[in-house]
Amino acid sequence: MLTLLKFEIFNPSAGTLKRQAATLPSCYYVTEITGVHPRGGFTKQFLKPFVDYSNANSVGSRGATASYFLSENKLYEVQHNLNWKKQMHYFCKTVNGKIIHLTTEEAIQWLNTRSV
Repeated sequence: MLTLLKFEIFNPSAGTLKRQAATLPSCYYVTEITGVHPRGGFTKQFLKPFVDYSNANSVGSRGATASYFLSENKLYEVQHNLNWKKQMHYFCKTVNGKIIHLTTEEAIQWLNTRSV
């Protein structure tokens, strides 16, 4: 079963907002976590988003959305902006079509149980 993850993307370099680009990264991503890296951290594969500009404003700074389809029995890392000033970063998995947020410790434990 695939679950849709969709969020608004902010583009601080669009229009008159170029001066804010230094204070707010426009970085958003979803990665599939494939394991624990031997030197620490995770091994991951970046997923390609479907970006929809149909509801974006004229300069593309608001209203565009990024969509990802997440599979069950996989672990994901997500980062995106909630607004112009706040970013969200979390790990998640899907269960019966629902996205479940995990802490870093829970993500590591989930990976360890999968590799046994």
